[in-house]
Amino acid sequence: MNIVEQEDWAYTLFHDGLEGGYFLETVCGTIGVYCLTIRLSAEEVEAMKADPSFIKDLARKITYSPTKYMSRRVPDFEPEPHDHEL
Repeated sequence: MNIVEQEDWAYTLFHDGLEGGYFLETVCGTIGVYCLTIRLSAEEVEAMKADPSFIKDLARKITYSPTKYMSRRVPDFEPEPHDHEL
């Protein structure tokens, strides 16, 4: 897994070079802080490529409404040691 984009205490966008998928890990919660990771859909990947601000906006939506994205949660997401692309 490579880190493609990151904003501390907000989100990290990973790219799996083996499978080609993108994963967005967001920081959620107010009193109890936790991470919620989703795999981006093909439509979201296209939107990300067309608009550089798409990921930041999507991460913000997930942070403020995590229950809307809980069905897409990648359980036990543990990115392998990675090379940074930042």
